[in-house]
This record gives sequence, structure tokens and C-alpha cells, in this order.
Amino acid sequence: MIARATPLLILLAMLPAVLLAGDAKPAEPYVLKNRSTFTAVSDEQRAPFWPIGWTKRKSVSITSTVVQPVAEPIRAAFDAASVKVTSILLGSPSLAIINGRSYSEGDYLRQPKGAAAAAPTARVRIYRINDGNVIIERNTERVVVALQRPELVQRGPGEELLTEDRP
Repeated sequence: MIARATPLLILLAMLPAVLLAGDAKPAEPYVLKNRSTFTAVSDEQRAPFWPIGWTKRKSVSITSTVVQPVAEPIRAAFDAASVKVTSILLGSPSLAIINGRSYSEGDYLRQPKGAAAAAPTARVRIYRINDGNVIIERNTERVVVALQRPELVQRGPGEELLTEDRP
């Protein structure tokens, strides 16, 4: 009995859907209510793709041909006396302690704020770190700075390392 009732129940379950499908109206085409437009941005308005708060700078036209002489920037002193190398570590990457800071090859030396502002083009770079010295470069000028260890006392040529009282 259950086997005969199952197809009948399926037909009864589908009957409301079949009846409603005959009365269904065809779908109306979609009508766009608001059409978007793009208008060119004037100089007073902000373009929509620029960051918020960004404004276009006014262009300046140069009408006079008078050339003002440019003052030569003050060059910071650059010599081996202003750089003190206290330690060198050879390896990959090689490191050097210069003026109390660690640098590797290609790094720029820190300069005092006044020197950096006075001569922005005179940046000092670590060119090469060798065993016992460091080559420092500014523009095309290269200076070799030897390793200085403060705990080692430099002896003069006439001083003896071993004396009678010190074996």
C-alpha cells in the first residue's frame, strides 16, 4: 500500500506549483532609474581618484629671464680625523664600528643635523670594509681610515716592549 501511495503523494505535492506556473506573468525588463555620469573636474575641485585632503598646487610661470646666483653649500669637514673606527668584523656581511655605531658596506654615516642641512649632497658612505681599515667615500673622494683600538697603547720606536723588571 505504501508503494502505491508514494507516486500519488508526489503528484499531490507538485500540484500547487503546476497550477501557479500557468498563471505566472512574464518578467518585466529591468529599467535603470538613475544613470551615473562623470563630469570633468575643475581646478577648484578635488579629483575623485586623488587622496583625501590632497590639493593640486598652483603652477608658477616664469616670465623674467633674470638668473639669481646660487650660493655654494657649506661643505662639512671630511677627513680621517673625524671618523674613528674601533672594531671590524669580517664576514657576510662585514661590519665596522665607526664613531660608536655599527655600519656595513654601502651604509651612509650619520651626520650631525647641521652638517646634513648645510651640505645635503655630501653624504658619506662606507665603500669597503677590509682587514684593519675601512674605505669611506664622499662623492668621488675616498679616504682610508685605519682601525684604532683605544686599549692598545701605541709605542714609539725607541721604547722597549720587554724590560728587566717586566719579563
